[in-house]
Amino acid sequence: MLMLALVQTAPAGSASGKNYYVATTGDDANNGTSISKPFKTIQKAASIATAGNTVYIRAGTYRETVTPSNSGSSGSVIRFTNYNSETVTVSGADAITGAWTVCSGNIYKIDVGSRDFDQLFVDGKMNLKAQWPNNTALDLLSKSWMATIAGGDSTSIYDSSIPGPNWNGGMIWILPGKHWVAFQRSITAYDGKQQKASFATTGGSHYEPKAGDRYFLFNKLEVLDAGGEWYLDKGTHELYLWATANDNPANHTVEAKNRNLALDLSNKNYIEFDGVNFLAGNVKMTGSTYCAVKNGSLKYPDYFENANGYALQDCGIVVSGNHNKIDHMEIAYTPGAGIYLSGIANEITCCTIHDINWTGGEYGAITYGLAAWSKNLANAMPPIGTQKDLVISHNTIYKTGRSGMLGHFTEAATITYNEIYNVGVICFDLGCIYIDHDGGYGGSDSVFAYNKIHDNNGTGSGIYFDACTPYLQGGGTNGSYCGQNYKIHHNEVYNITPWAAFHVNGGDPKLPVKNLRFYNNSTYNCSSTLRSGRSSAGTDCSGVTLKNNIGTAPWKIDSQITDISNNFTSGDPKFVDPIHYDFHLQSNSPCIDAGCVVSGITDGYSGSAPDQGRYEF
Repeated sequence: MLMLALVQTAPAGSASGKNYYVATTGDDANNGTSISKPFKTIQKAASIATAGNTVYIRAGTYRETVTPSNSGSSGSVIRFTNYNSETVTVSGADAITGAWTVCSGNIYKIDVGSRDFDQLFVDGKMNLKAQWPNNTALDLLSKSWMATIAGGDSTSIYDSSIPGPNWNGGMIWILPGKHWVAFQRSITAYDGKQQKASFATTGGSHYEPKAGDRYFLFNKLEVLDAGGEWYLDKGTHELYLWATANDNPANHTVEAKNRNLALDLSNKNYIEFDGVNFLAGNVKMTGSTYCAVKNGSLKYPDYFENANGYALQDCGIVVSGNHNKIDHMEIAYTPGAGIYLSGIANEITCCTIHDINWTGGEYGAITYGLAAWSKNLANAMPPIGTQKDLVISHNTIYKTGRSGMLGHFTEAATITYNEIYNVGVICFDLGCIYIDHDGGYGGSDSVFAYNKIHDNNGTGSGIYFDACTPYLQGGGTNGSYCGQNYKIHHNEVYNITPWAAFHVNGGDPKLPVKNLRFYNNSTYNCSSTLRSGRSSAGTDCSGVTLKNNIGTAPWKIDSQITDISNNFTSGDPKFVDPIHYDFHLQSNSPCIDAGCVVSGITDGYSGSAPDQGRYEF
């Protein structure tokens, strides 16, 4: 009977392949072709699996990097999956074992030998390097616990409340100047009398520290004074830890990040990972084709301390190539972006992405369209036709340090049915969806539709097109426009202050806004419905169209925008229950039959004319 059950729960592979099995109790010397003789590592199976094979992985934590040797083919993928819905985790962390001894009070220490690491987990939760002030919630996506500086300049800060140790060699995190982005720096000098910490420059005047800016200091043993803090003495190889339970760390699972990569599908084709979780290691699908990662989680995938404002760092998942898919994944707890997406016809669907970008850099939970952010974007622009047909749909994004979604040079992107909220918990001047230094170019429409966008905590907007600038490619102007070829329709945008539900912020008068069309959107409780133009730059905003939208907050519209009709701008639109965010129309709503016909947008309307707003009555 047992053998029958095993046969039933492990379906046969395709006709062209076979099944392999992996278990933490296995042996890589086994043939791996039966559940009674499994391999010990996923990598062993990955090194021999070919098109049509399925690898079944038993429950447990696999501390390895998985790099398949072969590709599948159309109709014969290589599939890696958790056996019988068991919990499988591929981890970039290794356990710290041995005898802990008391250092003082609740602080314990252990010799870790030659190991060198910057990220530590206790019972699966990241603990923090010893720091001041204390962050007892261990939540880096919060500013309430941070200190504020008394003053400073681009290379130093001073504050009379800084505690006693010599901070030279420690680290500082600071959100300076305009609060657009944050920086992490090594402290290169410390003056204890002036309580002044010096570091490499944060940049120009926009990024110069000033009184009131938030900061914290970390990585000094002398300030290890609270549960959840640790310090690694790289000279003596001793790890110091104060567990949150105030007890011996031997009572817990203590792990340190040891590998950056958990899964590498780079330049592979037709490979699928289904039902596998990843911890403390990222996933790369660079140059991949028809690969998929789905039905799992990716937590704490990367870690870095060299946050430098706009410099693109490692992120949770990197996807390029074409026709790849990330589906039904939870992606959480990253210092930078959750997913970087580029290439052609790649998709992110039905994912939950949260607690992203605790360093406060120029990242979105999903960042797409550039190989690298550079002040000289001519060096970073992808050739037209190489970033197109990306799909980002039915995802939930929340709790981000800066924007929820960050887009750059992309053609024909489809961004639909996403919910994005609680963004901007660290930085200012951002959007739930933020298109920076151009977005759609190349002639094909990108679409933002049926999204639910709300609660931007930073000074910012709902959907924000920012900073139009001429970029050169191949020695001449590439013909790109800020906000070129976008349709923004049937979105719900609410609780956006102090800026606007929709924001068009030009930059260079040489490049006018072109074909930026807003149709049938519903807004509520926003400081402004639309904010457009950058008067100091004289940007031409005549390419903006506004039809059938509901917005009773002010419309700060540039005088050049003339294609405006059938918008509900004042009074009560009579939503069904706006307090609870139901923006359907009541039967007596003045928005019923008050819209105009827009081909491809209002098709199938009922009544004498289309309704205004997101929902047709």
